[in-house]
Amino acid sequence: PGVLAAQQPGLAPPPRESITVGPAPRTSYDSTVRWLADVGRQVAGVRSAAEQLRRAGYNFPDGVVRERLELVQGRCRQLAQVAREARTGICRSCVAANLRPVLERYRAQLTPVVSFATNCAARMRTLRTDSRPGASNRARQAARSFTAVVAQGLRAYEERVREVRVAFGWEPPPLQLRRGSGTTPRP
Repeated sequence: PGVLAAQQPGLAPPPRESITVGPAPRTSYDSTVRWLADVGRQVAGVRSAAEQLRRAGYNFPDGVVRERLELVQGRCRQLAQVAREARTGICRSCVAANLRPVLERYRAQLTPVVSFATNCAARMRTLRTDSRPGASNRARQAARSFTAVVAQGLRAYEERVREVRVAFGWEPPPLQLRRGSGTTPRP
């Protein structure tokens, strides 16, 4: 109850169409932007589910912890699927030459994201289906520390996505401090 069918054990993740949001892209550039957004949404979904799991580990009964484990498992599976597809879906020749190296570094970072998400889903499944004595305590301990695992697992991705946002002009470049002043930003 309350869990999406795509997140129930033994079922495949939902088809690609149910993961994307918005109208179909018109150009290859639009498609590339769409892939960047889709991966970003999935990363946000994993982070949100991890936070829900952490809170459940401290404040809720065992049943809720197991439900949140299932939620994280589903979100990690979706992230793995979208990141895997994005590696081949992102068009490097559809952007200006100066953006290609940034986009290539982002694409390269998707392989570790797929690995992280696949391992995350497997770990959540193991914790959720564990029936040995002490399973609830192990699940709670994992739930309490999992947001740190997510942060560590996605740190390099976050660096790459920030680089893409700055290169595409979607985010201002980070301020640089003047040498010797320590506090005055340089334009």
